[in-house]
Amino acid sequence: MHPPTPRHDGHAWYRQPILWLSVVIFIASMAGCIWMIAVSLRYDETPTHHSQSLLGVPTSSRSTSAGP
Repeated sequence: MHPPTPRHDGHAWYRQPILWLSVVIFIASMAGCIWMIAVSLRYDETPTHHSQSLLGVPTSSRSTSAGP
């Protein structure tokens, strides 16, 4: 009689490197989100200059220039 062969469990879920990579990326992204929220709560938003346009686009629907 032959001795039992050892079970080779190479396809187990915990031996898949892509699974661990995705878990690490997910945890890192959640930690980054929490860190950004914590930093944003620490510092108040200070208003900058008052302008009627943002990057050349008017911020209101009214025209500030005089008519024809």
